[in-house]
Amino acid sequence: MTGSHALSAEYSVVARRDASQSGPRSAEPIDPPVRSPVHELQDQLIMRQAAGFGDATGEELRRADAAPGWVRLSLPFSLSLGLWALIFWIVSLVR
Repeated sequence: MTGSHALSAEYSVVARRDASQSGPRSAEPIDPPVRSPVHELQDQLIMRQAAGFGDATGEELRRADAAPGWVRLSLPFSLSLGLWALIFWIVSLVR
């Protein structure tokens, strides 16, 4: 990770003048804006909406090609039942 963009920001002229004050301070009008990960995510969402994806998320776009819900639920359940039946059958042979 490259680190936070906020930590690499240059001190403003106001901060250089008042170097005796340490710790957080209020932003001044001449301070440069600080880009955060939240701003980057907002920009990506705006670009997705402008590209015609609308409100669809990546997960919704992937689900469009997925199998129906009854298949995705019944397949693991039936395979589990089959494996348990096989386990019980093998155990009964060993006895």
